[in-house]
Amino acid sequence: MIGRGANQTVAIVSTKNGQIVRRLKGTAGRAIAGLAASPDGKTLYFVDSQSIWSIPTSDGEPRRLGPGDGVAPSPDGQYLVVQYNEAEGIRLAKLRVTGGEPEPIMLNLGDLRLWGRLTPNAVGDGRIVAARFPMRSALWRFRPEE
Repeated sequence: MIGRGANQTVAIVSTKNGQIVRRLKGTAGRAIAGLAASPDGKTLYFVDSQSIWSIPTSDGEPRRLGPGDGVAPSPDGQYLVVQYNEAEGIRLAKLRVTGGEPEPIMLNLGDLRLWGRLTPNAVGDGRIVAARFPMRSALWRFRPEE
């Protein structure tokens, strides 16, 4: 993220010299709450106003994939783990990177209302890693029920 307020944009920066390589179109002034890259680095996913968006890193405009409060791409790049913050608690679902209807991820974790905000991340063997913040930090790794 580069800049502030209406001037804030998502930019791709060189790791060699720190120079901005490209600013992504359609990201100026958005209240981006989360940002994740696809495993191949060709797509960025972000959360803005409780919606999940995708944007190619090479060129192009953002595309809304659906509602959501958090996003993490799967290791194979075929789907996203999407987080929904609801009155009843936290819910996770699997969403194809092309969009469509999300598939619930069944978890046996007890009362998710106690979790607060989560930052989910999918790992290579099918498990999900989640960190909780801000009051107390915690880290869980669990396998969704089949």
